[in-house]
Amino acid sequence: MTSVRASIERLPFDVVELICQHVHGEHGAGRGSHLFEFAFASAFFLAPAVRAALCFRPRHDAHWPAVYERNDWETTSLCHPNLSRAESCAVGSYFVTWRGDGPPTIRLALPARDDNRARMVLPWQSHCSVNVGSESSVVAGGPSCLSLHWSFLKVPLRQVMHFQIGDKTWPQIPEMCRFLSIDESDDCFDDDVGSWPQCPSTVVGLSLNTYSLDPHHAARYLPPHLRSFLLTIKHSAVIEALPPLFHKLPRTLVVLKLCHGSAIASWFRLKSRVSQVGAALASLPNLMVFHHELLSITDVSHVLQGLASRRDGQIVRMRTISLSILPPDPIELLESCESSLYLTPGAQWEAICHSASALLDIEHVHLEQLEYWDADSHEPDHARAAFSVLCFLPAPTHSLSASLVGWYPEFMPLLVNRIAQSPTMFALRLKSQVRPRQYDEGTMLSQDSVATSTSWILPSSLTHINLSSCHLTSQDLEFLAPRWPSQLKDLNISCNDITTVATPFPLGLRSLNLAENPLCDGEHLEVWIEALPPSLRKLNVVDCGLPEHALELIGNAVQRSGMSPTCKPRLVVLVEETDCV
Repeated sequence: MTSVRASIERLPFDVVELICQHVHGEHGAGRGSHLFEFAFASAFFLAPAVRAALCFRPRHDAHWPAVYERNDWETTSLCHPNLSRAESCAVGSYFVTWRGDGPPTIRLALPARDDNRARMVLPWQSHCSVNVGSESSVVAGGPSCLSLHWSFLKVPLRQVMHFQIGDKTWPQIPEMCRFLSIDESDDCFDDDVGSWPQCPSTVVGLSLNTYSLDPHHAARYLPPHLRSFLLTIKHSAVIEALPPLFHKLPRTLVVLKLCHGSAIASWFRLKSRVSQVGAALASLPNLMVFHHELLSITDVSHVLQGLASRRDGQIVRMRTISLSILPPDPIELLESCESSLYLTPGAQWEAICHSASALLDIEHVHLEQLEYWDADSHEPDHARAAFSVLCFLPAPTHSLSASLVGWYPEFMPLLVNRIAQSPTMFALRLKSQVRPRQYDEGTMLSQDSVATSTSWILPSSLTHINLSSCHLTSQDLEFLAPRWPSQLKDLNISCNDITTVATPFPLGLRSLNLAENPLCDGEHLEVWIEALPPSLRKLNVVDCGLPEHALELIGNAVQRSGMSPTCKPRLVVLVEETDCV
């Protein structure tokens, strides 16, 4: 072991750092536990591991490590690993405190050498660097009962690239910060420009979560080289600030996301003022990801036109476009000449969408219908209008995800015809928001078939299909089973009304999700369980009400699957939320 460790420690520092980054990204899932368990095998890896945790955390991780705490940080449970909020004290997590009378303090959770438990260590009192002793001590200003294990290392605070702050009194944002998240409490909406932090010019990712914007000064605070911008709209004061903000977005922007942070109903009267982002998209030549959660149907054409006009008639390639559509006013919609199923704002809207979609090459398209449930809501017309938008959007090359209030039987032929224009599509996800008690069963698909009334074929390129919550029945599944694409790897038909699982399964299927289906047809249980393909690696039957003899049959299938090189069953079966067979 000593010789192996000595060989490792002869590696160049940059190679060791790359190894730590790989362990952190591939196995740590951004949490750091695997990284530090790996690093503690040799003291030589500890400093590079800390640097990897500070500097190379995945930018899309929902739990950014640097968390700004309140001035009374001594009383917060974050300071004590044995109290609540254990996830915040997981190995590899850290947070920044700011007391106002001194430099920021970083606290990092490392595994204690004696018992593998995470303990809060390293109270770094300098914003430049830190030297830590090698003895047990008590955190100054912290709970007297908190005994910590100290370690030797030196990491500058300026290396913190992911920073999250959440109060009006800002700490000093590190000079090398690249990804900044600013959170604000729900009841704090001060438009005072002085409350804004001075973002370093190095920031390339900025998230303003439920934050208030000053209508005259918001744009000036955008970093000049910003590549990713997320704005969560939760207060009416933000609406006034959107037009000047949109026109000041830097041309370097690659990702733009506008999210809602409150009930949808409060935005109906504001939707015409939210949509002005469409005109600003033409000035963003590098935009690859666009996400808008407060868009009216009439403004979809302006968004598509703005995105398509950035290359002067040439094909515009994007990674993702995700739109959430507000419920339309029925008096604004007309029946389309292309199909009696379509309800659109008119022929001009359709022409703009067609011409713009022809110039857009988009990998992933997501459409969600935001429905406001009240007595005056016209859900059937809303479903037709949202489906019309889906059919006028560009056909994606990789994946399509659509969540509508409901699906008519007549929708499927048109949808499959649309999908057929994407021979490279590998993922399809359809979801119904239908509430059966609120619909006339003769008009909406609350109990009827999505498939049996149509004669369509799924594209052979599909490898992932998700038809959860679509009110599929056993009859639907019997229709679909022989039509599953031969290359299908992942099938999710959970949360439906399936009582019998139809066969055959695709021979290469690796994941099958049947959760929350009433699989109560005991006569056919043995048939589909015995028909599970040898390639299957994950089976989810949570809340399916399976009897004991069915679980025994599934156990036999697990035994037939054999063991992996790590001596674990190749087939993992989820029976309950926390149990595996």
